[in-house]
Amino acid sequence: MTVKIPHRPVAERQTYAFVYDKLVEDLFLEMFKSRCAERAKKSDADFRGIVPVFGEIDYACKTFTATATPVHGKDLHIALKGLLEEVERTKQHGMTELELDNAKSIVRANLRKQSDQMQKSTNKDLVNLAVENFTRDKALVNRSELIDLTYTILDEIKIEDINDNIEIILNENNRIIIFAAPESDKESLPSTEKVLSLVKSIQNKVLEQYAPSAKKELTLSEAINPGKISESHRVSADDLGIKYKVPLDSTTEFRLENGARVIWKESYGNDKKVSLSAFTPGGYARPHSIEEIMILKNYLRYYNVANLNWNELGEWKQANGIRLSQAVNRRTDDYSGEFYPQYSENFFKLLYSHFTDVSADQTELGKFQQLFLKTIGEDKNETRLFEDSVKTLTYSSNPLKTNFDTLYIQTINPEKLNKLYQRHFGNPNEFTFIFTGPMPVKDAVPLIEKYIASIAATNDSQEKGLVYKEPELNKGNVELYYNAKNTITSKASVSITYHTDIEYNSKNYASALFLRDILSRRCYKSIREDKGGTYHVAVTASLDKHPQSQLVVKIEFDTNPSMITELLDVAQREADLLLKKGVTVQEIDEVKKYRKKTLDNKSIPWVTIITQSILNEEFLDTNDPELFDQVNVASVHNLAKQLFGSGNKMTFIFDPQNSTTTQ
Repeated sequence: MTVKIPHRPVAERQTYAFVYDKLVEDLFLEMFKSRCAERAKKSDADFRGIVPVFGEIDYACKTFTATATPVHGKDLHIALKGLLEEVERTKQHGMTELELDNAKSIVRANLRKQSDQMQKSTNKDLVNLAVENFTRDKALVNRSELIDLTYTILDEIKIEDINDNIEIILNENNRIIIFAAPESDKESLPSTEKVLSLVKSIQNKVLEQYAPSAKKELTLSEAINPGKISESHRVSADDLGIKYKVPLDSTTEFRLENGARVIWKESYGNDKKVSLSAFTPGGYARPHSIEEIMILKNYLRYYNVANLNWNELGEWKQANGIRLSQAVNRRTDDYSGEFYPQYSENFFKLLYSHFTDVSADQTELGKFQQLFLKTIGEDKNETRLFEDSVKTLTYSSNPLKTNFDTLYIQTINPEKLNKLYQRHFGNPNEFTFIFTGPMPVKDAVPLIEKYIASIAATNDSQEKGLVYKEPELNKGNVELYYNAKNTITSKASVSITYHTDIEYNSKNYASALFLRDILSRRCYKSIREDKGGTYHVAVTASLDKHPQSQLVVKIEFDTNPSMITELLDVAQREADLLLKKGVTVQEIDEVKKYRKKTLDNKSIPWVTIITQSILNEEFLDTNDPELFDQVNVASVHNLAKQLFGSGNKMTFIFDPQNSTTTQ
């Protein structure tokens, strides 16, 4: 559902009114979003979620758009009913003071984030502001003064300001309702008559006023008995195996009584937040089936933490300017996050709760299973069959291949999810916690003792059973020419992959970036400009360390099926030219100039350097201009000879035949 909202006159938009309007929009979004989230949590919910946003479709007007996702894929009419009822309820009764208070706390947190980002502004950001001023008549003001003004107006906004704007934001006379569904589900689209009848019935419906509840605070189920620090000492770069141009200072290591390791690096600069990286060997390598690991990975965000469900937790973190999340990776289980020093107590309380009080909820699990079953139960169309074939041919060995079926999904229960979580994220004595940022270590010690050292450790040693699961790329020449029938699109897709074993280091990575940029420019000219074969050619390069160190370069583009053979020859000719003749000094200089220009002149974050050094993973310093100076014609040519002379090439072509539409 999209509503057109006329702009104020230009003269008014050059006053404080533009700040006021933006705040009203932001506050309304948070309130409407919260209402819809509450409705979506009910057992008889008519939509899975609603995403409201403000935007601009042209210079003449703004828009308010609310996108509803059905609980079941084909229940578009039911989802629309839920959305329209919340719109009508808001128009009939307006918003409440409590909702405004809750929304203000979230908007304030977002303002703090914006203020931090302004400290990192580039010339491009400032130019964009000037362009917006010239093309859209947006006010051009001092950005720090703007933040101060925004805080002032935010404090002054009352509930009447929001309710007076509801009729403008939700005006039915400027509204359009759009349905989107896959071609296979087009029969689920409601008729015009059915939609208009629904709209009319809801307009005449008396709805109860929304009764908001106060935002929950994170509370612990029982008091904490602080633990103890066994030892602490200052550490140097050598102690942590760090090889970096910037010396490591102001860093303290703690060993806790429960076996956990904590490293605290004081770092002061533009960053206003403290960053956390916590990790332990594990991830996909733990002794579970890959299906169990993938279920955990996909369910992580839905766990209850302490007294908060996942929706409430998201709102609480946003209001406190906190980010904390977990990830199951191929070789590690990780926590990552950041917080303002003034909210450090809340951050550590949340971290403690993630170790001690996490549970799966049967209602959320039911929704999760429903979505999963829908995904695996869908008939595979030509595109998915092609993608499955590509995965099969890409790897000589793929231990990450899953085999889900309906029975397996139905056997998942909260107890199983809780055990999986505890196995990956519940044992503090396996984790190394690294904190870096603008907070003195003396202020951190009481928090470490109370919230990390107090977590009970288990005696399980998880490293003993680790078996790394790494897919291995096929070697030699691999080709797939997939003739797809009765597809929606008439465009063919071409993907060409070259790979070779190569040492994993920053110098090779820099040379790979230059090779990628030069190959991209050449393919753009020959495939797009000279042949007119496509709108865009994507050339990517990655230097991977596992399962063995290797360089992977891909050339991908869409084209007319009639040009497939010709453009394949063009792409291979570019690879052959790089193999035989290499690159020119002019090309090296142009890429070097571009790469140096795009550097943001920052060092790699200390949290990244320390983490990768402890894990014995060499970090690739992509922000060092001296590294680019080492790249030359010879180094790029040598790399091209290794890559294109390896004989490892995979070509995957999706060629639609008898497509149902024309290009």
